[in-house]
This record gives sequence, C-alpha cells and structure tokens, in this order.
Amino acid sequence: MDKISQLLQEAKPLYIRRQNEKRTIISAICSLCVVFFIWSLQPKSISFDDERFDTYFTALYQTDFSEADDFGEDSVVPLDYYGLYEV
Repeated sequence: MDKISQLLQEAKPLYIRRQNEKRTIISAICSLCVVFFIWSLQPKSISFDDERFDTYFTALYQTDFSEADDFGEDSVVPLDYYGLYEV
C-alpha cells in the first residue's frame, strides 16, 4: 500500500501539469474561435463604385481625370514590345 501511495504522490504533479496544459490549449482554441466568430459578424467594407472612385481621386488630386481619356493620336507615346517607352 505504501508503494501505491508513493506512486500516486509521484504522479500527482505530472497529472496536474498535463491537465493544466490541456485546459490552456482548449481555452486558446476557444478564444480564437470566439475572435473569429466576432470578426465574421463585422460588416463588410463598402466597395467603391465608379462614381465614388472618381470622386475620391478628384478630391485627392484636385483634378478631373476626364481629360486623361481624350488623348489625341499625336500625343500617344510609342511603346516597345516590353511596354517601355521608345526613344
């Protein structure tokens, strides 16, 4: 009986440590699941449509980019096969 008591005394700290490790791992996994669940409930960011995109760049650069689409034939810079400017 003394041998069993001695073995239990020896194994008790190891058993408690193993239980604490399991609790720590389980609590970490549960915390990550809760954080992911809360993150997934957040409203999605609003995507830019063309009008908001143009308004944003007009306000940012203080210019209207409508003239950027009106390049004439003479003002086009020639590019080579790789997309670099030809000199």
